Amino acid sequence: MILGVLAALGTAFSWALATILFKRMTGRIQPLALNLVKSLLSVILLGGALLFAGPSELEARTLGLLLLSGLLGISLGDTLFFAALRLLDAHVLVLLTTIGQVLTIVLAMLLFTERPSLLEYLGIALVLLGVYLVASPAHSGGGQARSTRGLTLGLMAMGCMVAATLLAKQGLEQAFPLQATFLRMAAGTAGLLLWATLGSKLRPVLSPLADLRLLQAILPIVVLSTLGGFWLYHIAFKHLDASLATTLCALEPVFALPLARLVLQERITSRCWCGALLALVGTTCILSG
Repeated sequence: MILGVLAALGTAFSWALATILFKRMTGRIQPLALNLVKSLLSVILLGGALLFAGPSELEARTLGLLLLSGLLGISLGDTLFFAALRLLDAHVLVLLTTIGQVLTIVLAMLLFTERPSLLEYLGIALVLLGVYLVASPAHSGGGQARSTRGLTLGLMAMGCMVAATLLAKQGLEQAFPLQATFLRMAAGTAGLLLWATLGSKLRPVLSPLADLRLLQAILPIVVLSTLGGFWLYHIAFKHLDASLATTLCALEPVFALPLARLVLQERITSRCWCGALLALVGTTCILSG
C-alpha cells in the first residue's frame, strides 16, 4: 500500500508543477497542437522505457479498455483541459478537477464495490475539504475568467477523465503500469493525429515540432508529466483502490500552492494554507487506515 500512496502523492506533485508550466505554454501554442506534441514526445519516452522492460501479453478485453481509456482521457480530455486552461483562472479549473475526483470516488465505490474503512472515509473527507479550500476563491474578483465556454470545456474535460480513469482501473488488473501508460498514450496520440487529419489541421498542428526552442521548453514538462505523472498514476491505481488513489491524486492543488508561490510569485492566503493542513491530516488518516 505504501508504494501506491507514494506513487499517488508523486502524481499529484508532478501534475501540479506540470500544470503551472503548461499554463505558460498555452499562450504560445494552440491546445490541440500542445496536446499532440506532448503526447508524441511521451510515446517516444515511454516506448524507449518499454523496450528495456519488455511488454507482456494482454487479453483483448484489457487491451481494448486501455486503448479506449487513452482515446477518452488523452485525445479528448487533455485537449479540452488545455483549451479550458487558456480561458479559466487556474483555481477555477482546479476546482473543476476536484469535482471530477469526487465523481470518480463515488463511481468507483458503486462499480467496483470498494469499501474504505471509517478512518479512510474520514481521510477522504478531510482531503477533499482541504482541496476545496485551496481551490475555491474566498471571494470573486473582477479579473477572474468565468466564461461559459471555459466552464463547459472544463466540465467536459473532467467527464472524459473520470470515464478514462475507471476504464484504466479495470485494464490495470492485468497490465503492468508502464505498459498501460504506453498503450493509453499511444491510443491518445493516434486519436489526436486522426482528429487533426480529419479537420485538415495536421500541418499547423505539427508545426511546433519544427521549432527547436519550443521543443526545448516543452520536453522537460513532458518528462515531468509523463514519467512523474502518468506512470506514477498507473502505479498508484495498480496498488490502491480507485477511490483512495483518486483522493490522494486530488492533492494536486495543495502541492500547487508553494509551487505557484515559487514559480509564479502568487500570494497565498491563510485560507489556502488551512486547506493544505487539512489535506495533510486526511492523507495521514488514509495511511493509517
